Amino acid sequence: MRGLKFAVPALAAMLVLPACQEEEEARSLEPPALVGADTERGKLALRLHGCTTCHVAPGVVGGNQRIGPTLVGFTSRRYVAGSLPNTPENAIHWIVSPQAITPDSAMPDMGVDYETARDIVAYLRSQTETEWGSGS
Repeated sequence: MRGLKFAVPALAAMLVLPACQEEEEARSLEPPALVGADTERGKLALRLHGCTTCHVAPGVVGGNQRIGPTLVGFTSRRYVAGSLPNTPENAIHWIVSPQAITPDSAMPDMGVDYETARDIVAYLRSQTETEWGSGS
């Protein structure tokens, strides 16, 4: 009986520990480049930096221009800038310095700093196709 007294808490710990580990693993799935990014600031930055002048952006009021590619479906794309694997780090780099990556690109350097680009990428990655609708 005495062994059972210690076995019950140990069994309970064995059942709870995997759940805690799964929760921690889910949090660690956030790409390191986006830790601390703010999706609401990212959404606002898309408007303030004039992104919707050339792009349709999910959930952002603005023009419905088709000069640049739509940002709808951003997360499901394999590449950014036509040739960079679509990772948060590459997307941030592209937003900050598109002309350094592709000098003949129609996308100009817009003066977006690293932190703001991080917020923009976090916002775009937070959207799902069902939330995007028309981009307005």
